[in-house]
Amino acid sequence: MNKQLLGWMAGIVAAVLSSLITYYLTRPPSITTFEGMVYSGSAAVPNAFVELDLTGTPGANGPLHDQTDPQGAYKIQLTGLSGEVNATLRVTVKGYQTPVPKLFAKVVGQDVRFDVGLDPLKAPLPPVIVGGAAMPAAPAVTTRPLTSLPQPMYIPKLAEQAARFKIPSA
Repeated sequence: MNKQLLGWMAGIVAAVLSSLITYYLTRPPSITTFEGMVYSGSAAVPNAFVELDLTGTPGANGPLHDQTDPQGAYKIQLTGLSGEVNATLRVTVKGYQTPVPKLFAKVVGQDVRFDVGLDPLKAPLPPVIVGGAAMPAAPAVTTRPLTSLPQPMYIPKLAEQAARFKIPSA
């Protein structure tokens, strides 16, 4: 092989290696996004409290929170996650039954979309009179779940509206 060809090959290899090293050192951090909507029947539920609890990452210091907007949308963006992180999503809002928390496994670098349907609580029953004393009645739940109705259209939060959290490495 002549020296000129070897020089060109060495130049190409150097350019590729320098590009890979530059990308590795300057690449943006991995973003994990949880988003969706909270609804009841065919209506969005604004001001719902969305809580995301991470396990498997030492940098998470308690649950992370967002609140739904007028269209019922929530968006939580996380950077700095590494390893096998699991997440539990919980939604609470006054006047609605609390749904079963949703567990997501190995979420690093994923975009997770999860919509949460809620059923409202019925108004509490009037107190029951027993031996002249009033005993409060427990609140009853609806008999026909509203989550069986058509879901409203999802209007996502903009990226600027997302609740952003950087998880520090341990």
